[in-house]
Amino acid sequence: MEKAYESAGYHRKQIGVNHLAFGVTTPHDVDCIRQALSGFVDELYADAYPHAKRTGCVHLLFEDPDRIKLEVVALES
Repeated sequence: MEKAYESAGYHRKQIGVNHLAFGVTTPHDVDCIRQALSGFVDELYADAYPHAKRTGCVHLLFEDPDRIKLEVVALES
């Protein structure tokens, strides 16, 4: 852990959860979730959607108020 983040309280760079991924059935499901969240969250890597991380999967990434990265992902058919 970096010294700057050793103080009490949550920080995404401390030990613990900093990324959660949720799998959904289809890329269409990811698109629907993206549309529902539009205007409520700041999407990460929006310019790279739908392949923000790699091809073969559709990824939607954003952060919660504590800056935990949340990901919704589906395999492309």
